Amino acid sequence: MAQINGFVVDTGRKPIESVHVQNVNTGQGVITDSLGFFSIGADVGEVLEFQHLNYSSFYIRISSLSIDTLILQKKDFSIEEVNVVSPNHPEYALANETNIKRVPSFLGEPDVIQYLGTLPGVTSLGMLDAGIYVRGGNSSQNAYLVNGNPVADPQHIAGLLSTFDPYILNHSKFYKSGFPSEYNGYLASYIDMKPMAYLAEAYNAELSLGLLSSSVKLKIKPDRKKKTLLGVSFRQSYFQLLAEAYNRDKESNEQLPSYSFNDLTLSYDFSLSERWKLTFFSLMTTDHLPMDFGEEFDYGLGWSTFSNSIQLAGELNKRVKAVVSVGYNRYKSDVAIHSEVNSSNINKTRQLNLSAQLSQSVTSNFDICYGFKTTMKQYDYNQEVENASENYFSNNLLHTYTEGRLKMKQSSLLIMGMNATTHLNNGYQVFLSPRFKFAYNKYRWSAWMDYSQTLQFEERMNMFTVQSPVDIWLPIKDCSPSKSDQLSLGGQLRLSTSTRIHLGVFYKYLHEVKEFETFNRVDLSESIDKMISGTGTSKGGELDFIYNSDKLYARVNYTLSHVKTRFEAINNGVYFDPPYDVRHNVLFNTSFKVMNSVRFNLLWTFKSGVTATIPTGVAIAKDIGGEGAEFIPIYEERYNYRMPSTHRMDINFEYKKKTKGHLLRLNVGAYNIYNQQNPSFVFVEAESEDDSFVRFKLNSNVVFPFMPYFTVTYGFGGT
Repeated sequence: MAQINGFVVDTGRKPIESVHVQNVNTGQGVITDSLGFFSIGADVGEVLEFQHLNYSSFYIRISSLSIDTLILQKKDFSIEEVNVVSPNHPEYALANETNIKRVPSFLGEPDVIQYLGTLPGVTSLGMLDAGIYVRGGNSSQNAYLVNGNPVADPQHIAGLLSTFDPYILNHSKFYKSGFPSEYNGYLASYIDMKPMAYLAEAYNAELSLGLLSSSVKLKIKPDRKKKTLLGVSFRQSYFQLLAEAYNRDKESNEQLPSYSFNDLTLSYDFSLSERWKLTFFSLMTTDHLPMDFGEEFDYGLGWSTFSNSIQLAGELNKRVKAVVSVGYNRYKSDVAIHSEVNSSNINKTRQLNLSAQLSQSVTSNFDICYGFKTTMKQYDYNQEVENASENYFSNNLLHTYTEGRLKMKQSSLLIMGMNATTHLNNGYQVFLSPRFKFAYNKYRWSAWMDYSQTLQFEERMNMFTVQSPVDIWLPIKDCSPSKSDQLSLGGQLRLSTSTRIHLGVFYKYLHEVKEFETFNRVDLSESIDKMISGTGTSKGGELDFIYNSDKLYARVNYTLSHVKTRFEAINNGVYFDPPYDVRHNVLFNTSFKVMNSVRFNLLWTFKSGVTATIPTGVAIAKDIGGEGAEFIPIYEERYNYRMPSTHRMDINFEYKKKTKGHLLRLNVGAYNIYNQQNPSFVFVEAESEDDSFVRFKLNSNVVFPFMPYFTVTYGFGGT
């Protein structure tokens, strides 16, 4: 046996230390030194194996008694998912894939918005209600952004499933207070989502087949040297087929809606150089929701969205970073009413966004950023009015902002900023919105205080007695925008490495908040003229307890929130609780790893009932020469009835088996497991006792009862 000597280097000819060199035939092994040198005994014909964690393994059969230099290729390698949790983060909540998958997913599809609904201070009403409610704010007061650009209304099954697929949008920052100065235009919250930016393999694909929907998803690196990444996701539901089977023997008020949807998400991430990156994002959705209330009356609801954005981000130098973005989105809804008189209401909005930002590190402890954003929005309707211009409105805004961040020692952070907004439709008036935040951090605990003022320049008019994705957005015309001054205080204590508790309080004062004195869906110009301003408050507290270990995740939180508003022209100028006043919200969410391949998720929620408007009487109009009668409801006050509290439990089991380059996942679960009859909305219904007596009673409709589902997913990827 001879002594074989040699060197091991990488593709850049740099020596590789700690390479394990082994004679496969004899089992003898050695380690390379800092120069990459090794010396091992071997004979001609025997095989040497070279192994290193960061390099591809290499085998060589000895053909001579001398080896000069071996070159090892670097490799990408995958490890099991690691969840890195910041113990003290006072600025925003983070929604990533790990957090999202802990919540039972409706239709077997993980959802960003559904996860945000489990956070303290946030509630989602489910059923037909669109969106989430944040710290007493209306669901119309939330901003949904991708790479800082607004996207069109993001609702599929409203309150149950959004259009945002975490397979692509897997890194979201959620601000419910202390808003950065770059954000303005909404009062309650800002959700800024980022498309995926990293993929370990050269490609990754998933095919999911479910009882209610299916999806196809793909991520691929077309050019690994330039760090290019392409992601595509397409989802299609066939819920309507299940609904048709369920509805065969049901009364009209017990039937499931024949709902269907699809969406297509596309993200393209391209590195122009070591310093500059270009990101393209696109999202297209369509939804159809028929509502059958009997043989003589039904709705046909449909809506679709189209959102695009392009962002260029990079470094001008080591201290200065720049971001330039262009975004465009479009939303369309159609409400077709079939009764004695058929009608259709079509609503279209288009929005163009431009933005630019520079951020600079002035010193090691002080950063500053400044930039501008402009929004040009158009509203178009199909009203039957004499003047076509009454069908068209516009809303053009310009935001400029600056913000400074000062780190004081290692435990304190001070953020101060200002946003200046010009409403170009109202005489170029400038509105200043100050921002302030102070945070103090220690190893086990943190505390923070923040103040922010935000504005909103449009308002939503409900098409029905509850909020829905087909509600009509109208710009604020010839009056001041809605304004919110918000102050919040919070603290967090980490009891152990796996346990933490959060406590917070908040107070909002609302100026110039908008309502409609009268509802006129035929002439929207008259509705804008009847848009009135009022005042209000929102105050409450949050308590959140989290236990997070390797096998068990458990979260319990409670939110107290009380909202009051007042308008001179509504309810005689007396304060009232608006329909987004959710007084109490209790949530329990747990995720338990039964074994490495099996996980069980459970979500239980309890929510106070919201207010609704019901008639206090009924007038009967009858044609003297006719046989029938028409019942006309009489309304004296708005929001004069509080609906019952709601609660439900969702569960799911996930079985996952991984082999080299392949994945099999089975997701089985149920929405509303104990079939709680939570009313979606209430209405007055006439009942005949006999030929001469008619009485009226309050009735409710349950849209989504107990619904089981299963999804089978096959995934594969490789280098």
